[in-house]
Amino acid sequence: DTFFHVDDFAGLGGGDFGRLVALEGTKSLWCGTPPGSDFYMCSWFNAPGYGNSWNQICYSDAIPFTGILTWSFSAVIDSEPDWDFTLIEYDAGDNNWVEITRYDGVDTLAVSEQLLLSQAATKLRYHFIADGAWSDQDGLYDTDGACIIDEISITDAGGLIDYEDFESFASGAQGTLGIWHTTIEDAFGAYAGLANNLVDK
Repeated sequence: DTFFHVDDFAGLGGGDFGRLVALEGTKSLWCGTPPGSDFYMCSWFNAPGYGNSWNQICYSDAIPFTGILTWSFSAVIDSEPDWDFTLIEYDAGDNNWVEITRYDGVDTLAVSEQLLLSQAATKLRYHFIADGAWSDQDGLYDTDGACIIDEISITDAGGLIDYEDFESFASGAQGTLGIWHTTIEDAFGAYAGLANNLVDK
């Protein structure tokens, strides 16, 4: 399922560690899940939190820009150190995603990345990846969810391109959120192709 969604964190009491609160205003983008009674959640040991083998994505529309592209946002990270990561990435073309940096463990961030790219447009994305064990699902690592994102600002030489604080969306909203889209990684079997003289993946 897709677990990046807008949340106001009502009824969660701040989570197990007090991190489940909006970073700005009353809502933020959260990669996590509250307790639930559906089939997937019935075997969880700890919730709210994140699960084993999650591969969650929130990506932007293609963004035309001039000069240096600056990508700023606030974040809270809460994932197993050295094993489960929130990556921030840009598209170098044809969905060839390039990692800018990655975050793990517990951290509160005010990020500002300046991208000097040769292309005239790119997509940006938040990408959370968990391995097959040690999460809230199996109870071996207790968190308040993978990451919370807010106050996303995208600017270039001409000024502000887009600002998103998720306040205009209902709690629980996912899918298309302004220029942002929540989804999961393509299923297995979707990566095959024929080519010769390969120089990269």
